Amino acid sequence: MGSVCPSPQGSGRWWPWCEASPLLPPGPGQCHRCCCVASLGVHWYLDGVVLASGSLGATHKLFPDHFLLYAEACGGFLTLWFSVSLGCWERRDHYSHSILTVLNRFVVGWTDWNLALDLEGGPNWSKNYVDSPIIVDSSKDIFYKQPMFYHLGHFSPGACRQRPSEPCCSGCAMGPGCAGVLGWILLVQAALRAAGGRPCDARDFGHGSLVCACNATYCDTLDPVVLPAPGTYVKYESSKAGKRLERSEGSFQRNTKTPDFHLTLDTAQRYQKVKGFGGSVTDSAAINIQSLSKDAQNHLLRSYFSEEGIEYNLVRVPMASTDFSVRLYTYADVEGDFELKHFNLTEEDTRMKASPAGRARGAGAAAWIPILRAAQAVAKRPLSLYASPWTSPVWMKTNGAMTGRGTLKGSPGDKYHQAWAKYFIRFLDEYAKHNLTFWAVTAGNEPTAGEIVFYPFQCLGFSPEHQRDFIARDLGPALANSSHHDVRLIILDDQRVMLPYWAQVVLKDPVAASYISGIGIHWYLDFLAPIDLTLSITHHLFPDYFLLSTEASTGSFFWEPRVVLGGWERGSKYSHSILSNLNNYVTGWTDWNLALDLEGGPNWSKNYVDSPVIVDSSKDIFYKQPMFYHLGHFSKFIPEGSQRVGLAVSKKCRRCNLEHSAFLRPDGAVVLVVLNRSPMDVSFGISDPRVGFIEATAPSDSIQTFLWKQPA
Repeated sequence: MGSVCPSPQGSGRWWPWCEASPLLPPGPGQCHRCCCVASLGVHWYLDGVVLASGSLGATHKLFPDHFLLYAEACGGFLTLWFSVSLGCWERRDHYSHSILTVLNRFVVGWTDWNLALDLEGGPNWSKNYVDSPIIVDSSKDIFYKQPMFYHLGHFSPGACRQRPSEPCCSGCAMGPGCAGVLGWILLVQAALRAAGGRPCDARDFGHGSLVCACNATYCDTLDPVVLPAPGTYVKYESSKAGKRLERSEGSFQRNTKTPDFHLTLDTAQRYQKVKGFGGSVTDSAAINIQSLSKDAQNHLLRSYFSEEGIEYNLVRVPMASTDFSVRLYTYADVEGDFELKHFNLTEEDTRMKASPAGRARGAGAAAWIPILRAAQAVAKRPLSLYASPWTSPVWMKTNGAMTGRGTLKGSPGDKYHQAWAKYFIRFLDEYAKHNLTFWAVTAGNEPTAGEIVFYPFQCLGFSPEHQRDFIARDLGPALANSSHHDVRLIILDDQRVMLPYWAQVVLKDPVAASYISGIGIHWYLDFLAPIDLTLSITHHLFPDYFLLSTEASTGSFFWEPRVVLGGWERGSKYSHSILSNLNNYVTGWTDWNLALDLEGGPNWSKNYVDSPVIVDSSKDIFYKQPMFYHLGHFSKFIPEGSQRVGLAVSKKCRRCNLEHSAFLRPDGAVVLVVLNRSPMDVSFGISDPRVGFIEATAPSDSIQTFLWKQPA
């Protein structure tokens, strides 16, 4: 250990000799020069140019005995901004975001610039006007305390920052007991949770609404759902204007006055039970998730699956490659291997990390298994995985190719069909070795695609008669006689325009029907098939078989832009589909890719589409789109086991074009989702005869979720 030398200005403190420091060495008989340097001061004005992790974090590691202090910050300093913006909430956001970010990178304090300025942002000789937490109007002998002022007040000095993974401090230069190292982070997190979690870091890309940006150090969050007190309700609202699952509270009224348009709950009417909501872990999704830093990946998965996110519980897993892979492959590409002795998962399933090359478009490999296990680790609700194959190995197919028109060689019951059924079992076996079990499998993705000449993506054609016989003779018995006999089997997994015909052909065969649990539908051709003539009729014909929406995405048609950052209408389209499906006996709704890049990929087929989460790996950032929050209005508040209940609609308002659905949760609470896709505000009422009445307004282009308890 080196010697010590007195602190400057006779403060009475002693500073350690930083013997290992690369600063200037001491001269003979002198104190080490670093004794005179206790701190490094930092300004915030170019923070958008450099990452905190790469500057502050690295500096702390190099010089752990020197404290970091933020010495200056102010709003309105750029020429394109208003110097003074009275009441501006976004500037408060900039302050709090900066403070939270730097405290998480070993900074011990944060100093604002001017304590008070005038209405112009001065006075000063240079005309360099800026904003301040306090603005003075001396002509009226008054001063204004801005949002910046109050948010700064949420921070309190004098404690040590606590992180479970790190000690209180390491060689703190501020003296024993870490005096001066700030504990603000705990205080601020508590304050934000009380207000509904961390707020959205809003970004506007000029497409009509906002996205919320997340990175390694910050991501907006939601509080776990807590049921309100009897006689009260909570409302969560998202809107084109910028709200994102914003929470508010209210009380039921007992008055009898009702608006022209009102909804009356009827829990005596019971319909289908809900399975859940979720998305698909494609190769493209996995590549994008793994292109982020570890902390950003964690934020993304927590956003989807944890209590501080939207709590997905359904995950669709492709069996080998899809059009959202960067190469074409199956698990059994050795020709003639009917016993599947060479069956093996690929690096897309098992790799723990994407390679550095994998960060580039179209390179590297996905890793489904580590993502699935990480999702399970952060989720409080059990995840239900279900798998879908796109194609069999080419040596089993009539056309000898993964794409284009082709089906299985031979006929049901022969060696090709037996091998294809065994392929399902081997997939389930291999995933079970990684402690991943499946709730269901589908008989195959979009079987009608394999009947189309020159179809451009992986496919395997089946007619309903062919699927019926394959299930009755091959796939059904293979599942029933395996250790996976509890895995549900879902038919169709294709456009609802095929219903009810497809279900009638397959389910009227008693042998095939005995192995089947549900019917999967895609949304892409919904405009061709009225929902009441497809889904409702199918349910009434076959009420013992669940309906599940297994795939949807926006930007898939050739005339549409692929990725639209901040596109509110795409979120509304999702909610419209979900509500329509739920109101017609569908038990759950599955989005397509969990995450895509700015182009809508990567994938081998250049079949780019949009996603609720868009990743920009070059900046280690991801954007949560309006679609993400629309999905959250359902997935977070309608858990598995909830049951749709009656909702009577008044006939007094023909122009009140609201969409809605109500559910009774397993815990006895009621959930009501209301979507307003119109450009005007709509006043309406909600009546629960057992609780009371709510007077409500659905703002233009908004979605609301109401939650309340009924008497026991």
